[in-house]
Amino acid sequence: LVLSILVVGFVELTANAGVPDPPLVLAVDWPVVLLSALVAAILAAALVVFLTGRAFRRATPERYG
Repeated sequence: LVLSILVVGFVELTANAGVPDPPLVLAVDWPVVLLSALVAAILAAALVVFLTGRAFRRATPERYG
């Protein structure tokens, strides 16, 4: 999202140093952004739960080596 805003600003800046015609408008598809953020959060939580469960499987940790 931030990268999109920066790109639109950069294109406006370098477009022959004038106002673009038609003007550039940032169109954000909010359902897609929210869905991808939700999927990323679920995957991150699942990874943390999996790795934590593996690390604490036994009462005492295994010896290194």
